[in-house]
Amino acid sequence: MTRKILFQIVEPHQKENAIEKAYDVLMFLTIIVSLIPLTTKSHTGIFM
Repeated sequence: MTRKILFQIVEPHQKENAIEKAYDVLMFLTIIVSLIPLTTKSHTGIFM
């Protein structure tokens, strides 16, 4: 692989298309939703 190809892979594009934006929003929402159970779980068992 040449340096130019590697740079194109690593460097983000200047313009994002709709699919890339939708993917970013989906990942953000997935992270937020996955953190909700961790923050709302009550302590039971050995932690009381």
